[in-house]
Amino acid sequence: MQSLDRSATARAINHLEESIDALHGKLSSIDHKISGWAKKNLAKVRLDTEEINPQDAAREVVENCGQYEWIPDALGVEPDYAPQFSDSDIVRLREARRKLCQDIDYRGAVLPQLIEFPDSKALLEVHQDLSQFHILKEGVENGDVPALADSSQETLTVAQRLITHIANLQHLRDELLQAHRPWTVLMRERLRLGSTNDLLQMLESLGAELVQILEARKAFIERPVAAPAGVEMDGEFMEAVDNLANGKGAFGLKGLFGKTEQKRRLESVKVLGVKPDGAEGWSHVKSYLELLALLRELALRWNTLAPEFHLDVVPGDKPEGGLAAAKGYSLYLKVKSVVTAERELSTAASHVFPNWPHVRELADNPARLSELEKALRHHLTKNRLANVWAIKERFQKVLEGRNGRIIERIRQFLTSTLGNKSVEDSQMQALWSDLMGELVRVLGLGMYLETVREICDKVESSGAPKYAEALSLPLEGTVDSLLPDNWRKAWRLRRLATYLESIDAQKELTKLAKDRHEVESDLARAYRDIVIKRTWLQLAENASPSIRAALQAYLNAIQKIGKGTGKRAVRYRQDARMAASLANPAVPCWIMPHYRVSESLPPELGCFDLVVIDEASQSDLTALPALLRAQKVLIVGDDKQVSPEWVGLEEEKVRSLMSRYLGDQVTTYRPQMSPERSIYDLYKVVFAKSAVMLKEHFRCVGPIIEYSKREFYNHELRPLRIPKASERLDPPLIDVLVQDGYRKGDLNQPEARFIVDEIKSLVEDPAMEGRSIGVVSLLADKQALLVWERLTEELGPEIMQRHRIACGDARTFQGKERDVMFLSMVSAPNEKGTALSRDTFAQRFNVAASRARDRMYLVRSVELEHLSAADHLRRRLISHFSSPFAQDEMRVEDLRKLCESPFEREMYDALTQRGYWVTPQVRVGQYRIDMVVEGHNDARLAIECDGDQYHGADKWANDMQRQRVLERAGWVFWRCFASAFIRRRNEMLDDLVKTLKERGIEPIGAEGAPRSVHTEHRTVDTTAIQPATSPDTEDEDNEEVAPASSAAITATEADLLDVEAPVIVQPKQEEPQVEMFRPRTEATRSSSRTEWMAQVIKFCRSKNIKLVDNREKKGALWAHYLIQDGAIANQLRELGFKFVEGKGWWAK
Repeated sequence: MQSLDRSATARAINHLEESIDALHGKLSSIDHKISGWAKKNLAKVRLDTEEINPQDAAREVVENCGQYEWIPDALGVEPDYAPQFSDSDIVRLREARRKLCQDIDYRGAVLPQLIEFPDSKALLEVHQDLSQFHILKEGVENGDVPALADSSQETLTVAQRLITHIANLQHLRDELLQAHRPWTVLMRERLRLGSTNDLLQMLESLGAELVQILEARKAFIERPVAAPAGVEMDGEFMEAVDNLANGKGAFGLKGLFGKTEQKRRLESVKVLGVKPDGAEGWSHVKSYLELLALLRELALRWNTLAPEFHLDVVPGDKPEGGLAAAKGYSLYLKVKSVVTAERELSTAASHVFPNWPHVRELADNPARLSELEKALRHHLTKNRLANVWAIKERFQKVLEGRNGRIIERIRQFLTSTLGNKSVEDSQMQALWSDLMGELVRVLGLGMYLETVREICDKVESSGAPKYAEALSLPLEGTVDSLLPDNWRKAWRLRRLATYLESIDAQKELTKLAKDRHEVESDLARAYRDIVIKRTWLQLAENASPSIRAALQAYLNAIQKIGKGTGKRAVRYRQDARMAASLANPAVPCWIMPHYRVSESLPPELGCFDLVVIDEASQSDLTALPALLRAQKVLIVGDDKQVSPEWVGLEEEKVRSLMSRYLGDQVTTYRPQMSPERSIYDLYKVVFAKSAVMLKEHFRCVGPIIEYSKREFYNHELRPLRIPKASERLDPPLIDVLVQDGYRKGDLNQPEARFIVDEIKSLVEDPAMEGRSIGVVSLLADKQALLVWERLTEELGPEIMQRHRIACGDARTFQGKERDVMFLSMVSAPNEKGTALSRDTFAQRFNVAASRARDRMYLVRSVELEHLSAADHLRRRLISHFSSPFAQDEMRVEDLRKLCESPFEREMYDALTQRGYWVTPQVRVGQYRIDMVVEGHNDARLAIECDGDQYHGADKWANDMQRQRVLERAGWVFWRCFASAFIRRRNEMLDDLVKTLKERGIEPIGAEGAPRSVHTEHRTVDTTAIQPATSPDTEDEDNEEVAPASSAAITATEADLLDVEAPVIVQPKQEEPQVEMFRPRTEATRSSSRTEWMAQVIKFCRSKNIKLVDNREKKGALWAHYLIQDGAIANQLRELGFKFVEGKGWWAK
């Protein structure tokens, strides 16, 4: 308070106020959004002139599933989505789609007319020109084509003539090559050299005659003559033929007799297969025979010249030799023409390509000749094709702004086919004809295409562009599934389905709920901080210097009181009361045990607005000084837990005291003031009408507290604790049957041995780091003492402090808790003991079984058959570890009747069929939850079914208010609207199951509840145990050992000063731990003894000194510190300890 910066605190408060305002605004915004979604899901929807409940709309959509999904658009329920087309439109559209099939994609296409394209002949010319152009273009691009002398017409004319010369030259060369005459090569070289000797002139003269005779021979080819071979060399025969040609007789008078052979030969002569007719016929025969004779002569002359020119020799004795000579001369002429053409070609090429370096190579290199021809054709074609690209571009321009498959095909044709050198002319023409035929066919579909366009536009205007687009696609199959007869019903269903989808807010509500939880957490944190800061600020402002001085004086006086046994203790108590009376106005709240009230606070009636007595079931009338200082009193306790016991006080003396001192009390109240009664018993009677049961339980996990909940609280407790992942221990219940267990007095050595070994295993487990451990004996306290001694020996104080290990009976742990608890039953088959039936035993069992937070061990040596039917406490505890959540087999069927709507029944059936533990209509205080799903490890989920008859729009605000209240109590909700569940049942259930899994809730239905994952069963057989040697085994013979004392270290004595030291407990009444404690009386123990023990424990813990209490064994309280001198030794002496060499320090 002295270090508080008031200005900084005030600024922090202002900042927190602003944050709170902002968080409230954010919370309001989230609530507004949630309410908006709820209104959509709960209000009726208007479709045209009809009003429909969302739940009914969802059911209609689900029942007609599959009849509307073919409409892909999100059609709303607004009037804009009413259909603008009629049944007749649907009929027309159906017919058009059937006619069009794949051609429906021409809807909206702009097509050219046929007359806009050229005919096939004109297109062929363009194709050929472009093909050639591309070929020549390749040569130009490669740099292989020489440049023309100029682009004049004269040069182009010469170039055109060169093309002809080249063709002729190539033709002549081909003929010479085909003749296969070696002499032609020599002759070509001779002529190229320009040789003109006489022999060559003679050859040409002979050749002229051969040409003439070949010309004359044509007449005999037309009128062939057949005559015996060689007759042209027979003079007599030739004379006879001459006579006949002149109209005379063949042989004259000489031929009247003889000449038989000659006559026969004449008879064999035929013209056109018949005997010559008259002089004219024989004149034709005469000319033929003279031709044959001349051929023989020319053949002889050819053979004479042949050696001079290396010519082929022909047969000279036959007319055919002359024909062969004529052929040879014909070859000579071709050789001569080749030489002449080569000369002319070179000259012309030099004129056309003056810069071409290969002109001289034209005669000898065919490749150069081909190169020349290619260059000439390139330039001539280029000149001629100057306008071809313009023609092609004009064709392509026709396609601009046009679309459709046929247009794309024509465009592709003009781009890739027209002018492609690899495409044959016939192939090109066939492709073009096919394209034009397809264009004509498509143009004929115009009426149907217009129908599709018109009606699809109406569909699109009705809010269904995707459906219109689908109708523009080709019809698949024979039945048009997009245009059914019930299209109006499908349109309605699609509109309803779209609306239901638009109000489906499951994911959004989940996110909003998460956001709201975060905002609420921030808001709670802000309120907490602002309350703290305002309190301290107000306290600092109220605390005047005198009040601060009084507070410091009070602190000093309390510290001086110490053990309260000094001769100045009375004065210090008076100082404390005086200081407290002065500081009281500034300090709003005081927390202290009962015995501190009288010595610390002023004796004024009603000086506190409110006094709270916690653990009142353990407080007796010694709490009266605290009650007298109250204007109002709040009593908090539990009569099901351990209450005061005045063992050893005679009943007659009790009656006498009550009659003497309580005679004037109200008759009804007097019995509640006896020594064995608690303050809670008294006030339960006094305020019977206003008693409030706190049912929420925050300590134990569900399977542990279920025993107390069922056996002692009639299932009224509501376990709210859900352990974190780091806290959770599975299984939470472990049932251990010690087979070799036996009881000797109040001890069961095998059970103790198992507990010690198990604790040793736990403290060695890294996963148990930081876990606290407790051991409760269900029969007296000697068993707990035995376990404590062994743990002390085997673990040491450091480990026991680290795990806050404590041992004792149920009284020891009243108001306390541990993460792991061991319950030792002690009873064994050899000595079961009497049946436990008194209420005090039930209280002890209740306390013992409700101390464990995360895990509880039951260590027993008996089984159910060993116990009598009257021993219900032990039997039911053992049964609990077998089935912590016992479930009636008929539960599902019976609980289903609690569901209040079909929606709830559907949800209930879906969950129970999946094996979940479901309870409908769960009452939580004044509220009800539609259903709760519970699982292991205290996990549960509240489910709300919205949209049915009990959750209409008018109930939403109340539902939300109820949920907010229950969420603050720790409940987690999952909500679902009926319309969403009906439409997307599987998705909603999947989301619910996912949420259940995230909460750790698994199916545990009627079959899964017993023997579930909550319990582990073990059967052990311990080895023989040798009793450990006590540190005080020699004390009995040691004269310096003090006699036994009735004082013992208790859990309460350690807790008073918040000491975590290990303790040994004695059977005594437990003091309340919080808020107010009653002072000690002689019947219990003096406060000075308790304070002395607390100081000893605190000091030894701070110095890590081990304490062992052997006073029960007639020994002493030993502090194991073996050094006799020093500061620690002096402090031990001040505490009353004495030193024994080799053993340490002891005290009474």
